[in-house]
Amino acid sequence: MKPSEEAREIIIDRSRNPQFAGEISDAKILEGANPFCGDHIKLFVKVGENGIIEDFSHQTRACSICATATDFLAEEARGKTVAEALKINIPDLLSLPLSPTRRKCALLAQETLRELELE
Repeated sequence: MKPSEEAREIIIDRSRNPQFAGEISDAKILEGANPFCGDHIKLFVKVGENGIIEDFSHQTRACSICATATDFLAEEARGKTVAEALKINIPDLLSLPLSPTRRKCALLAQETLRELELE
């Protein structure tokens, strides 16, 4: 199944022009990498005392799938707990079928965010 032209355009645009890129000075910093394809991400997550994600941004050196998925996660996770953010269906947000390899790219940000569950 091929992705729709609209889905492709969104992924290309969002990977080139992320809406939630940048650093947050007083946030928890988490880093993740996929050594098989070279994706590397840095997440900046600010969680309030109530456990709600107040702010979330990122820096990525990654493929378009990973970069877009990370930006979508940063957008969708705001106002949610970490547990709720880990339940966001990233492949659905991307609106395209993912091979097992590309699925790892798409889920790297969530896997990296999982570190906050362990604290």
